[in-house]
Amino acid sequence: MGVLPGAGATADVHADELPLRPELASVSRARHWAAARCEQAAGDVGPDRLADVVRVVELVVSELVANAVEHGGPPVSIGVRRHGDVLRVRVADGNPTPPVPREQGAHATSGRGVALVAHLSSGWGVEPGTGGKVVWCDVALHPRAA
Repeated sequence: MGVLPGAGATADVHADELPLRPELASVSRARHWAAARCEQAAGDVGPDRLADVVRVVELVVSELVANAVEHGGPPVSIGVRRHGDVLRVRVADGNPTPPVPREQGAHATSGRGVALVAHLSSGWGVEPGTGGKVVWCDVALHPRAA
């Protein structure tokens, strides 16, 4: 992957990818793996902020991987890369159909994942992948100025 939109010409600081089995048990594995990648990639961030970033990454990874497994199908993989002041989380799956945010009633028990990712991240999107798609989101390493 080249330069990310909005990331300028900053070189990758950390890059990794993990193939996953297309099963819900992969959500936990992906979450723990991504948390470890965050700690390595964002080591220069203060400990309190790092803890916040890890929590956000764990939540978005849970949603994106669950969606990939449930709706996307194999092959499924996750990647985490640092670009400047953001961590980009990328989840690939074998279905080219993009996720669609849905309106949910107050008592719905599912269907809020994309909205949650959009709310927690500084940006998100979908791009074509090999035989499917990649859903990505950016998690800011530093809080936005008020």
